[in-house]
Amino acid sequence: MESLNVTVKRDTKETQIELTLDLNKSGSSNIDTSIPFFNHLLEAMAFHGQFFISLKAEGDIDVDYHHLVEDTGLVLGTAFNNLFQKAGGVIRFSHKIIPMDESLSEVVIDVCGRPTLVYNAEYPQPLIGIFDMSLLKEFFLAFTGKAMIALHIQL
Repeated sequence: MESLNVTVKRDTKETQIELTLDLNKSGSSNIDTSIPFFNHLLEAMAFHGQFFISLKAEGDIDVDYHHLVEDTGLVLGTAFNNLFQKAGGVIRFSHKIIPMDESLSEVVIDVCGRPTLVYNAEYPQPLIGIFDMSLLKEFFLAFTGKAMIALHIQL
């Protein structure tokens, strides 16, 4: 089996990020962004997506979480795009509807080379702890732009 893993680094004035994405490995990912709720979301994404992420992300979170969340989306999107190129033919479309307690999520992906995000989400509160839920849209905008996918999210 071909090794489907890639490492991407990003070093800016605001953030320092190193991420390894491995599609052949599953299990508990190693994620450290210093933002507990964001760690949880990325861990859930990797677990349910059945891939492995090793991520060390540092940044100016004492100012705001925005740079770190957005730049993590850029790095993760770049990693996926690199793997799409490395793997050659990938399944172009995917669709999932997931119920979790009182919430229902629907996600549709098209690995098409044309970055698009349709994001329709409502949250019962604007913050989870101190994490601003509006940052998730920024994460997914950055992710889709670099992954070169069309992503539709309905929550």
